[in-house]
Amino acid sequence: MRKLMEMFVEEVNRRKHLSSLLKDVCITVEIKSGQELLFLVVEDETLSIVNKVDKRINVKINGDQEVLSSLLLGEIKLREAKRRNLLLVESTFRTSLFLESLFKLAMPVKNGLITEDVLTI
Repeated sequence: MRKLMEMFVEEVNRRKHLSSLLKDVCITVEIKSGQELLFLVVEDETLSIVNKVDKRINVKINGDQEVLSSLLLGEIKLREAKRRNLLLVESTFRTSLFLESLFKLAMPVKNGLITEDVLTI
């Protein structure tokens, strides 16, 4: 899961046109799957993964690794996964829309960056 998330973060930061989407945004996202816990931080027009946060968590996403992978690969939308009870999502509607847009616009699979070995990790 972490490797896929790292690829997603790298893709978001690589795509310069997404920096305007990240401008003036400061969001901390907690993503939990089983025992694995990751934090995504959007700050200073950059997305990063951190191990600990000292800031307020704006979004909490909890679910099965398979569903989270589907989310990152653009196979399912965040709000759809929440509606179908595949993910537990604690967020404002506006922040959910922002994240959904980010997941969709930065799908690394479009560029062939995702390989079978990453999906099975």
